[in-house]
Amino acid sequence: METVFYLKPSDLNINFLQTIKSLFENKDIVISVKDDMDETEYLLKEPANKKKLLQSVKNIENNKNLIRFTPDEFEKLNKKLLQE
Repeated sequence: METVFYLKPSDLNINFLQTIKSLFENKDIVISVKDDMDETEYLLKEPANKKKLLQSVKNIENNKNLIRFTPDEFEKLNKKLLQE
């Protein structure tokens, strides 16, 4: 069983621990804590990444610098790349 809790540090209290205990009674558990940063937020933090990503969005909106291929071409390319 896997359960994911999204909460603020201030929500950590004895009730939370009791909930964990009741959900996983008599089982070993792993507790992993990480900062819940959005991937886009993370990528936009770095100025160079932000500039490149925003330019890519503009390119898509303006139909510029796009690579197009058919599903068959994609399949062939995929097979080629997997063999390398």
